[in-house]
Amino acid sequence: MENEHHQIGARMVSDVFELKGWDVLFLGANTPKKDLLEYIQETSPMVVCISLSIYFNLPILQLMLDDITDQFPDLTVLTGGQAFTRGGRECILKYKNVHYLSDLPSLENYLNATN
Repeated sequence: MENEHHQIGARMVSDVFELKGWDVLFLGANTPKKDLLEYIQETSPMVVCISLSIYFNLPILQLMLDDITDQFPDLTVLTGGQAFTRGGRECILKYKNVHYLSDLPSLENYLNATN
């Protein structure tokens, strides 16, 4: 996500997906919204995960989610990250296919339930 330079949590999420047998493309930190939307259009992923480490970037996340859900309404988006410890989870409730996962065990439970 733009203006997010922390990638350890996102890398751990990527690793959990790989351990569960998923093919993963890790785009890394500070990925511009335009590039992410182009990637989604080109590859049609089953899931997109977005990590938010800085609470003040919540408006950027909301704009990104608006565009993703408008252009790809059936795409599942998983969000999480340290920023949500300060709040903001309520802003993602308006999105049908966007889910907040608080930690790696929650991710594992989600993946086990969807298989």
